[in-house]
Amino acid sequence: MRIRNKKIPMIVYSVLLVILLPLTALSIYYHKEGYGIGKVRDRNVNKLFKFEGKLYFYDENILVGTYTCQSSNCDYAYETIDDTNYKLDYYNDNSIDRLSGLINHRYAFITDNEETILYDALEGSTVGTFKGVKNYTKGLENERYIVMNNDSLWGVIDLNGSFPNLIVPYQYAYLGLKNILDDKTNKLDSNYYVAYDGNNWKIINDSNAVMSHDYTESIKSYDENTIITLENNTYKIYDYNARRIIEIDYKYANYLGSYILLVDFANKVYLYNKSVGSMLNKEDIIDISSLEIKDNKDVYYDGELKFSI
Repeated sequence: MRIRNKKIPMIVYSVLLVILLPLTALSIYYHKEGYGIGKVRDRNVNKLFKFEGKLYFYDENILVGTYTCQSSNCDYAYETIDDTNYKLDYYNDNSIDRLSGLINHRYAFITDNEETILYDALEGSTVGTFKGVKNYTKGLENERYIVMNNDSLWGVIDLNGSFPNLIVPYQYAYLGLKNILDDKTNKLDSNYYVAYDGNNWKIINDSNAVMSHDYTESIKSYDENTIITLENNTYKIYDYNARRIIEIDYKYANYLGSYILLVDFANKVYLYNKSVGSMLNKEDIIDISSLEIKDNKDVYYDGELKFSI
């Protein structure tokens, strides 16, 4: 009978422990220091956004990726708010902000060498370059952004999924959203857009389907079935088939909850009930520049609350 030497396995185990324990400790140390498979050490210990000629993108303090700057003008991109050139009642916070932070844990709009770039920090690659981008500071629902291509045409890109998706193609001289925030998300509804093709105005949805007739008058605002236009200081109310809901022209019109607030050229104030088509006469005013709507329900004049719905 052959007798096995029980000391040999014990010696092997001991040798392996001597080798593996330090390696394990080193692995834990280097992991904490930012080393890993396919990684270099994160020397940006203070987690600055700009550090040693690079942009650093963190998600919950975990480094997602970096971008190597090609110029000194390297940062998050600024919004391009061209809405001031048109008549749409858009969300205006009176500032042009940078589009800071990661989108969907990987994307960022950055500027480098006077070029706006959509950068995939996770893959370390450029998704596309643009002449402009906007989300009205508050943001659009579903991580959508209105973007301008290098031919100065606007479209809409969706960054909510596993890959960027151009849901509205580049074919409009202007795209915008009305000034209504969603109660739950506090972001702008991104399902319907005002679109201008250089000749006519219309409402489109997030699949680029045309929802309304064309209008030669600028669209001031809209809801799910009515449109307010503004041209030559005159407001008109239409349905989506370009039929006048109210035949009278007004010097002011705006949505107020389920109503439309109207001021005629004699400075008389009315509330139009869209659901039943009735008109409620309110007190007269002197100057519409002092008229203000708050919380989509309160009407102020000269800083004083006049009525609520």
